[in-house]
Amino acid sequence: MPGEFQVIVLSGGAGLRMYPLTEDTPKSMLPVANRPLISYQLELLESVGFTEAIVVTNSEAYPKMKKFAQELYGGKIKVQFEVLKGQLGTAEALLKVKDKIKKDFMVISGDLLVDDGFIHNMADIHRTRDAAATVLLKIPPPLDPLEARARKKAGVAPSADFIGLDDQRRVVYFTSSADLEDSLVIHKSLLRSHPNLTIHTNLLDAHFYIFARWVLDVLELEAGSVTSVKGELLPLLVKLQLRKKLPHGEPPSH
Repeated sequence: MPGEFQVIVLSGGAGLRMYPLTEDTPKSMLPVANRPLISYQLELLESVGFTEAIVVTNSEAYPKMKKFAQELYGGKIKVQFEVLKGQLGTAEALLKVKDKIKKDFMVISGDLLVDDGFIHNMADIHRTRDAAATVLLKIPPPLDPLEARARKKAGVAPSADFIGLDDQRRVVYFTSSADLEDSLVIHKSLLRSHPNLTIHTNLLDAHFYIFARWVLDVLELEAGSVTSVKGELLPLLVKLQLRKKLPHGEPPSH
């Protein structure tokens, strides 16, 4: 597997939802069981045989992450830092490190915790489907009643992604409620191609992806209009897979 994929760890998020915990500590360096979050990603990668990882971060988080990698982390992963200026979207960050990515690649959020066998399972799905993109989706736990009432009182409207899966668990429709004007529209051509389509509103993007290398070429073509993996890149790839030919000449793959 390590010879088949590269790994990109995205650790530049501001962690605004975790403030004030992230006031002086980068989100990926927050302690869980007395260990920084990113140590769990590195341990996971090492357990499946990876020896290198590209960690994308920002100039504010870099000093503490560099100190951890050089002085505290004792594992076998060679960490290559790519330090980006400012707060970029996840797709923009991938485009910034495009020249460092030479093969199909995995993208892991710096705050994702998963089981040991997870990466092997996702890689098997990606290979079996010959996919352009494989994405981890999760069903969120129900809101605590107190939090639900607080959100309602504050006027925070529930947000949802409309994710269409066919009977092979292929993502064939992906849009956010924020992008809908009045109603959800599904074209007849999509229903003809995927008659067993089911629309889900209870699935969340868990920020783990496997991409074919050529997806970066599509991303480069769409530079400026695609800033987020979840917000724009995934919906774009879902639409492109229904075409007979992609913009850069690759045949569409699911």
